[in-house]
Parts: sequence; structure tokens; C-alpha cells
Amino acid sequence: MKMHFVFRFVLHSLSSFSSVINSSRLLSEFNIPNKKFWNIHNNYWAHHIFNVIGNLVNSRGRRGKTSMFQDNLEIFIKEKFKGLSDFSFLEMNEYKIFFISSLVKKEDVNKYVIEHLLEENSNQVVKFPVTNIEKDSSSEKAQEKILRGNIIVSKKNEPFFLSISLPSDVGRSIESSDQEFSLYTSLESFTEQLELNLTLVRRYLPTAELKSEIFEVGKISKSKIALLQIEGSVNKDEIEFMKEKIKNVDEKLIINSAFLGRRLENSPFSSFPQFQVSDRPDLISLALTSGKIVIIIDQNPFALIGPVSFLDFFESTEDYIYIARTAFLIRILRLTGYILSIMLVPLYVAVTTHEYEALPLELLFIIIESRSDVPFTPFWESVLMLLTLEILKEASKRMPAKTGNTLGVVGGIIIGDAAIQAGIASNVLVVIIGITAVSSFVTPNYLMGVSSKILRLLFLLLSFQFGLYGVIIGFCFLIIHLNSIYSMNKPYLMADS
Repeated sequence: MKMHFVFRFVLHSLSSFSSVINSSRLLSEFNIPNKKFWNIHNNYWAHHIFNVIGNLVNSRGRRGKTSMFQDNLEIFIKEKFKGLSDFSFLEMNEYKIFFISSLVKKEDVNKYVIEHLLEENSNQVVKFPVTNIEKDSSSEKAQEKILRGNIIVSKKNEPFFLSISLPSDVGRSIESSDQEFSLYTSLESFTEQLELNLTLVRRYLPTAELKSEIFEVGKISKSKIALLQIEGSVNKDEIEFMKEKIKNVDEKLIINSAFLGRRLENSPFSSFPQFQVSDRPDLISLALTSGKIVIIIDQNPFALIGPVSFLDFFESTEDYIYIARTAFLIRILRLTGYILSIMLVPLYVAVTTHEYEALPLELLFIIIESRSDVPFTPFWESVLMLLTLEILKEASKRMPAKTGNTLGVVGGIIIGDAAIQAGIASNVLVVIIGITAVSSFVTPNYLMGVSSKILRLLFLLLSFQFGLYGVIIGFCFLIIHLNSIYSMNKPYLMADS
């Protein structure tokens, strides 16, 4: 029995000495003076023998749940982060600290945590000079907090730990929006930081009626999602419907807002977007005051807006600087451009393949003359030119901004002229393709513009097979399809009241 007691005493002493050495090594990384550290531990070793003996003698009788919590937490965290090179563990007096050094700001860890623990008086409660501190007792929660850039501090004989948020500054600053350029409006746009995005919205809407609720989505990523709405302006059924949708998302990782939006849609197989996507806080605030729900995702600068109608995608924030009549005419112009980008090429194929007798003779002669050297049918001629157009668009998007714009303009001119000279395409079709390309850029919403590509191909096939009748039939099916779509249980074709 005596040998067993001596063995436990020596083993506990060696373990404590090892933790001191390890703490000294890590403290040097954070620029903590060794002299200060060892002075404190001289007093620590002066009382260590008595503490060890006292603990060993009374370990069976007095060691309860509170004294076991710190040890169990240490075992759990070390096991979870085993093999992680940037995981750090410090042991000071009665405190143990856990964090991942690459996720925290080392200067703040030194200033707000370590120095205060080194100066800690056993008769006083340590007060950390930070406000974002949480108290918890769940080991799984401690693991999650560490992975989000928090520091976990546990104290001996305390059945809980403190989580101190000191994340590293890895986010970008507020910049102007590159995706949604608008005249005479704010130049601010969202960043990848959820808290900063919420701040931007609250600056536009400084009211207690603006409510936000945080969810976690993603089995692995556990992405934070904020659901925003102005109390009293949104139908409660829509709110509950969206909450249920968010809770039922079954994905390992949420890549971006558009990815989440497809999982929340009523009709996920439709090519039409059922959420607006925006990174502009002014547009987000305007949507909230209009009775819509906004979903902001952490680590993504784009937010989802819903419910939406088909006509919402042809609105822009700059519309509100015009009088109502002017804004209405501009929206009609955008809608007309969208329809032209879909219908113009299919109509060309229909009239030149099936209904050429419906054309005026002068126009018919011009088309016949321009196609005299073209070896392809109007359908394949159109497919070839549309394919070239889409390749140019994709290439210009993948290039740097200045180079991409030049490539789109110069490439279109050169390829169009070369196609005419080589007899691959007619003059008339090149003009139609140019109008189609310009019309496709009139739509202010990118996702709605993407849907026009799919519709253009479908209408092209119908016009090739059935002529103008195919275009009419396709248009009827398009209206039926739009009428069957719901955005958050709201009809897609129902305009906002």
C-alpha cells in the first residue's frame, strides 16, 4: 500500500512537471516572459507536494463530479484533436486552455487570456476583459467552439468551461458590389462574415421589429444561417414553412447561398430561380420592408430573398430613383429583352424553315441572298452561332475583368465577321445573335438570365420541328409551368400587393 502511494505521488509529480514544461514551450510562442512564468511556478512547486499528498489521501472520499469534469474535458478534446499540428494546450495553476492557433488571434490570446491567468490570485475570481464569453458544460460544444476560433478555459473543481471568442482576422473589408452594379445607390456590399452582414442590415433598419434567428445547417460544416424578417410584415405560415425547410436540409457542406436555395425551393427541378440572390444591404433592407424573408449564410457574401414572384427578377434598386411611370417602363423594357433573348433565334429558324411565305418579299429576298453561300440549314447554323456565343460568354467570365470585357467585344466582332466571310453564317443571323446577346444582359438578375439559355434551346428545337406552331405551343407550356411554381408556398406569377 505504501509503495502504491509513493508510485502515485511520483507519477503525479512527473505529470505536473511535464505540463509545466509544455506550457513554457507554448508560452514562448506567444511572447510571454519566461521569468514571469517561472516565478509563478516557483510558488506553485512550493505548495505542490502538500497539494499532491492531500489530493491522494482524499481522492477517494472527496473527488466528485466537479473535480472529474476538467480531466474528462481534457481527455475528450485531446482525443478529438489528436494529430492536429496547430492544436494548442496550456496548463496554468488550476486552469487548462485549449485552442487552435491558426483560428485565433495570438496577440489577443496573450493580452486577454494568458496574462490574466498568470497574474491570477487564488482568492479572487479571474475577470477576462472581453465581452463575448459563453459558459457551457458540454464536451461536444467545446469541440465546436474550438473549431470556430474560440478559446476554451476550464478551472479545476468547476463543472463548466468558458468559451472566449477571439477569432483571427481573415475576412475582407466592406467593398462595392461587383455582381450588382447600380447607379446612384450605396457602394456597400456583404462580406463573408455573418456578424458584419447583420450589422450592415441593422444600420439600414435600426428597429426592434427586425428579428433574426440563427440556425446551423450542414452535418460537417455546421454553417450558421440567419433568418431575418420584420415582425408583423411577414405571414407566420411562410416563416414556419421556411424554418421547417432549413431544419430539414440534409447536406454535409453548404457551399454557397445558391446551393442552399436549391435545397429550399418548392420546385427544385425548375430552371427558374425561386429565391433572389443579392449581396447589397440596401436591396436586402428594401426586401425586408416589403414583407419578405432574408436568409444570410456565414462564410458567403450573398443572401437569399423570398418569397419572390417572376416580375421581381426584373426590378433593380435604381428603379426607386425614377418616378413610378419611368420605373415601370424600364421594367417592361427588361422583360421585353428577356423575351427577345429567348424567342428571336427560334423565330428566325421557324420562318426560314417552315413559314417563309409569311415574310415580306423584300425581307425574304434579303435572307435568301445572305444564306446563298451557307452550307448549313437554318437550325444548324443557329446552333453553331449560339454555341459560339455561349463559349465567348464563359471565356470572358473566366478571364480577368479588363481582359474578359475586351475578349467578349472583340471576339464577337472578329468571329462574326469571319463567319460571314467564310460562309458559315448569314448576315441576318449574325445580327440576330448580336441582338440576342445584348438582350440577355438586360435582365438584372443573373440566375434569371441563366434560365433563358435553357428556354432558348427548347424553343429552338420546337421551332425546328413545328415552326411557328411549335413556338406558340412552347409559350403556352411555359405559362403553365410558371403558374405551377411556388416560392415559399406563394404563386410565382402573383405580383406583390
